[in-house]
Amino acid sequence: MMAVLIIAILIISTLHFIYDGIILPGIRQHNRNKLFALRDRLRWEMIQGIQPEDIEAFNLIHDAVNTFTNRLPMLTISVQKAFKEDLERNKKLRDTIHKRRRILKNCSNENIKNIALEMNGVLENTYIANAGGWFIYLIPIAIIVSTLKSLAEISSELTMAPSQEVHRIIPNTSSGSNICC
Repeated sequence: MMAVLIIAILIISTLHFIYDGIILPGIRQHNRNKLFALRDRLRWEMIQGIQPEDIEAFNLIHDAVNTFTNRLPMLTISVQKAFKEDLERNKKLRDTIHKRRRILKNCSNENIKNIALEMNGVLENTYIANAGGWFIYLIPIAIIVSTLKSLAEISSELTMAPSQEVHRIIPNTSSGSNICC
């Protein structure tokens, strides 16, 4: 049993290494390229001319894209949790974010708004991708928990089944008599 556990941990660790070392950098680069493409679209909007009242929204989104292009590896669940805690404690930060959301909401340029939404999607995908290596560890645990839960449900239903049905479903295989103890 111990050998099976060691082999399972070795396989899971190898999968984690392959994901974090080989697959994840490619996913991050793909997301970084998406951010560059969004920045190019945003700049094209500015080149084509935007309303003066939309310049502030443009600058907010442009700065955000530039900020996150180099920070994709740092978008982790622990960073998200720390930001959420800081947001709860820091009224000035909450007010700033509320003000910036209002600026974007009041923007008349739908393309700028769409670029902001697409950028949020890229960041969400990056959060998920960065946590993906840990899902390799969680999947076996989830399978075991769901299996044990279904076994518990089946066992409770089986104990409530009439004896005739239990004997039909689980026939007595011993050569002895059918005496119950």
